[in-house]
Amino acid sequence: MHEIYVHGSVLIKRRNTAEVPAETGMKLNAGDEVRSESDSFVALKFLDNLQLRLHENSQIRINKMKILGDYGAVDALIEFQQDRTENTVPKKLGTGTRFRIKTPSAVSSVRGTDFRVGKQPRVSIQAVRCYPV
Repeated sequence: MHEIYVHGSVLIKRRNTAEVPAETGMKLNAGDEVRSESDSFVALKFLDNLQLRLHENSQIRINKMKILGDYGAVDALIEFQQDRTENTVPKKLGTGTRFRIKTPSAVSSVRGTDFRVGKQPRVSIQAVRCYPV
């Protein structure tokens, strides 16, 4: 993870540890879970300028995050667990860069777009909306 910006109450759960408050600038690793509470959000910026914004009352898990080669290409798999994210994926990415969002029923992988992933309680269908960058 290249950068993290926190507004309000955001919690990080690392493997085999209790949740801790997230802080702007803190590093995240594969296996970490990120949860935002009411009136809070967190913005994650990866190498290659990939961005993920986690809205209030939302939760993700970073299943995979690897830096590939000497040029900072990213291979990231984010498991979406609750509420909503907004994501920005630049058109021009490093060779081998992959950014995927996994939901209980689908995996989204895109290039050169902004997209949202959302889940409503007790509904088994997730919404994915794409917007040209």
